[in-house]
Amino acid sequence: MKAVEDARIGLQQVYDALILGKERVVDRFLRQYKTSAFTERITASGETALMVAIKGGHGHIIKKLVSLTPPELLAFKEDFGNTALHVVAELDNVKTAQLLVNKNHELLNICNRREILPIHLAAMRGHREMTSYLFSVGMKDEIHSSLLKDADGEKLMFDLVAARFCDLALQLFYHNPELKMATDPITEVVVTENQTVAQVPSFAATQTVAPTGHAIVPVNHGEKHEKFNRLNFKRWQ
Repeated sequence: MKAVEDARIGLQQVYDALILGKERVVDRFLRQYKTSAFTERITASGETALMVAIKGGHGHIIKKLVSLTPPELLAFKEDFGNTALHVVAELDNVKTAQLLVNKNHELLNICNRREILPIHLAAMRGHREMTSYLFSVGMKDEIHSSLLKDADGEKLMFDLVAARFCDLALQLFYHNPELKMATDPITEVVVTENQTVAQVPSFAATQTVAPTGHAIVPVNHGEKHEKFNRLNFKRWQ
């Protein structure tokens, strides 16, 4: 039995253990690989043990790996530039997102190779709870947050509107009304002076009005409303 425990564990065994939730095998991997266990590329796309564990969904293993991983190594990227926070944003795992952000707040501002932040990914997938969480923690540090800056802010605005998260789009607009908008013939948004346009049925539940009195709601071509300003959003490639 001792010889089996001492034998070098293979990465396929590690992958299977992470997906199936076999904690003893994971513990053996951590003992044998030591600090390199946190950066070892388990899959062909360069995913780490933590990333694979997140996909496996076994909370006890995820918590163990997050707690043992040094904060700076949580920012380790796979081959497409995604961090562990990108993975949880894609899968809508808010509890794990909280663990990651609490240990390394900078994960919020790290883009992948396509210049996509975790919050962009969450909004693109339509994950309301995840997007709201990442937005709330990201906005706490307005000076350093990428959510309000240039291209990242512009893309976030488009993603929020495309996902119909109009209350979050309004908050972003209120904090940075200078965000540059580009033209797109498909998606239209209206910033209005009052709440009367908010009667669009599918968006009434998320309608919010800022202290300025502005509201953001999607509209269909041909609808006539009193407009304060029309903003067109460019579909991001």
